[in-house]
This record gives sequence, structure tokens and C-alpha cells, in this order.
Amino acid sequence: MFDGIGLVTTVLVLAAFILFRRRVPVMIWAVVCAVVLGSTLTLAGGSLWRLVYDFYPGAQAIRAVSRFGVFLLMPGAMALALSIDWVATRVSPMIALGCVLAVFAEQAGSLSGSSSFPKAALQGQVDALVHQLDPDCKSLVVSFPRGTTSVPLMHLFGMWAGMSSGLPTLNGYSGQVPAGWPLGDVSIADDADRTRLSSAIKNWMRLHPAEIENVCWIAPGTPRAILIGRRDIENDGRVSH
Repeated sequence: MFDGIGLVTTVLVLAAFILFRRRVPVMIWAVVCAVVLGSTLTLAGGSLWRLVYDFYPGAQAIRAVSRFGVFLLMPGAMALALSIDWVATRVSPMIALGCVLAVFAEQAGSLSGSSSFPKAALQGQVDALVHQLDPDCKSLVVSFPRGTTSVPLMHLFGMWAGMSSGLPTLNGYSGQVPAGWPLGDVSIADDADRTRLSSAIKNWMRLHPAEIENVCWIAPGTPRAILIGRRDIENDGRVSH
């Protein structure tokens, strides 16, 4: 959510949109920015973005308004360059240099304090999960104790573990889910949850026999991942009959 670019930087960006408003690229970016900001505003509990979110392909990948901030850095950087160039040629090179230093100071300020994405710490947790996998694992799923973190973050850890291990994962976090996918909640509070997730994994394997050879289930309280193979599913079937 740390999308602010600083007060001086913002003033210089807005100044460029005013000074160079007749330039075609600036006009295009101004319209794009206005549409983005206008469509994502929430008024009376509703938003124009909802129309795009519901009907435009791929729009559900952008669920948070703050993510537009990264996209808007492109016209912002262009406007900033135009504004500083105008100050250097029309006002004073020294004042332009002062603006550059102020912009650098503001951007450097974003490096202070706690990191918004502690990559090293998270990677260490992911590596610990991957270490639980057996060499025979063909796919994986990660579950955590309920209440230790949010369920979406549990799924993210599962996807990160899949990336680190090179294995496909049954975890997922998106605006859409596959039909009949039973692993929306991978948190575990008691034995009933363990039974629920075990059944969910096996049922998903039954639905996709060609794609899933086995699943390594990284569950709380187990030093090694639980390997669920085709034989386990067959044994369950014989017991149920």
C-alpha cells in the first residue's frame, strides 16, 4: 500500500500535466489517469470499476485499487521528467537540481522503516516447507494451523513452495476457482479439519487422475509431508464399499 510518491514529486507531476496538456502523449495519459481514478472511486457503496471487474476478461486480477498506483508510475515518471526539464530551461538549472534532489530524498524515504515485503524472511519460511517434501513428490498442498495467519496467505505460501520446489500445487488464491475445487479453506483447527482436508485432497485426485499422480500434504505437526498416492485412494474406496 506504500504507493505515495512524495509531496514535491506529486506537485511536479501535476504541474507537467497542466503545462504540457496540449501534447498528445500527455493528453492520452491524462485521460487514462482520469478514467482509472474515476472508475475506482467508491460512491454510495458502489464503483464503476465493478462493471469492468465483473465483465472484462482478466479484470479480476486487479482486485485492489492500490495496485493501479504501480501502473500510474509510468505517466508520473514521464510528467516528472517534463516538469524538471521545463524548470531547467525556463526558470533555473539550480532550482531544477534542487527539485531533483528533493525527488531523490522523497523516494529514498520509502526505504526507511519496516520492509513492505520481507523477502528474505518469507523465503526462509518457504524453504522450511520445501524441506519437508520427499523426492517422490509430484505435487503439493500446504495447510497451516487456523489463526496463525490468513487463509489467503496460506495459499500464497503453498504457491511460493511450488515455485521453489518446481512442483505444481493444489493451493491457489484468485478471483476465480476451478469448478468443484474443495480446498478453499486449508486451515486446520482440529482433527475434523484434518479429516476434511484429507478427503478433499483425495477427491480432487479422483477428479483429475491423469494430472495428479500423488500429493505431498505439508500439514501442521508433521516433520515430513504426508504422501497421498493412488493406492491410498484405492484403499479408501475399498473401505467405503
